[in-house]
Amino acid sequence: MLTQTCIVSCQEECKSLVWKNENHSLFPLEYQGFGKLNNQEKEMAMSTITGTGGNDTLFGIDANDLIRALGGNDFADGDDGDDTLLGGAGSDTLLGNDGTDSLDGGDGTDFLYGDDADDFLNGGNGNDFLNGENGNDFLNGGNQNDTLFGQEGEDTLLGSAGDDFLGGVIFDEAGNIEGESGNDSLSGGDGNDTIDGWDGNDTILGGNGFDSLLGGDSSDLIEGGENADTLDGGVGDDTLNGGNDTDFLKGDIGSDTLNGGAGNDVLYGEGGDDPLNGGNDILNGGDGNDTLIGGVGNDTLIGGAGTDSFLFNNPDEGFDNITDFSVVNDTIYVSADEFGGGLQPGVLTANRFHLGSLASDALDRFIYDRSIGILYFDVDGTGSASQIELVGLSNNPAIARNDIVVI
Repeated sequence: MLTQTCIVSCQEECKSLVWKNENHSLFPLEYQGFGKLNNQEKEMAMSTITGTGGNDTLFGIDANDLIRALGGNDFADGDDGDDTLLGGAGSDTLLGNDGTDSLDGGDGTDFLYGDDADDFLNGGNGNDFLNGENGNDFLNGGNQNDTLFGQEGEDTLLGSAGDDFLGGVIFDEAGNIEGESGNDSLSGGDGNDTIDGWDGNDTILGGNGFDSLLGGDSSDLIEGGENADTLDGGVGDDTLNGGNDTDFLKGDIGSDTLNGGAGNDVLYGEGGDDPLNGGNDILNGGDGNDTLIGGVGNDTLIGGAGTDSFLFNNPDEGFDNITDFSVVNDTIYVSADEFGGGLQPGVLTANRFHLGSLASDALDRFIYDRSIGILYFDVDGTGSASQIELVGLSNNPAIARNDIVVI
């Protein structure tokens, strides 16, 4: 090991002694006596390391370090201990390493890695990349367009201002996404954000902006917030709240609850072509002119205020119930291709609609029994095929053929 003699000016207890070489690499020093210092990395309980205005490489030790990188494009590694790393101006790379660390990128495009334990990462100004890695971490992207990954643990991710991407994911050694099972809290804040909860029971808040929110596996709570958002619950029994403006809500697989909120929303229960993948969903349009699509499963459809559309893609997807159908404002839409029976696009013709409990002739396709509030579909009227319970209508409204439109 090289030994160099240098003159150090310090105040009081000299807790911030470092040696700087010509490449701006800073290392902690071990004090050996008056006037002499040896370059002994990782051998003293260093408390403070301060960089320069240039591009510095800074290493902490097995202690609780405070590293101030200052200006320039710096690299700082806290090593073991509960460290605080401050990037300052410039494009910095901060690695917390072991211990409960606090990393602040400051100005510029920064890269922050928490590593083990429960870490706090703040991107600051600039387009930052934050990776919490192991532990239950708190990540705040700060201003501008940031990318945040919680990785393992139950993490809290806050995008703040800017168009951000937030994901509670982990990567394998090759850099491929494996998924993450923690119960994460992900908040986009301002800007147009993309948030993916992956595995775990996640809480996802879009905030302001035009956001794309995906719950992933397990049972998630997803809130769109302001502006027109896209919400997809993924697998699991999810609750989706659209918020204000025109939102698209898709429950996907599982028994989901969809609330459109204010605005003209599209609510889709989903379920896929396999009935086993369906779910018994609750779709609530709220205010505005909404489109509700129950999909596979026995769904509860609530249009709410406004002129609402209830779309049925296939008569075999399940028996749904509309709680508040209005013959003044609302319309039932059915697919000509999927329903069959010779249906033609447009308002249902008179010879395809019948009031009663059974079809009266071979041309009847939709039979409405108002006494019990059930609308049936029969592909061949009085033929050999059985009629199907399509939808129940609470309060037995007096629907007629012009309340049904074929598309």
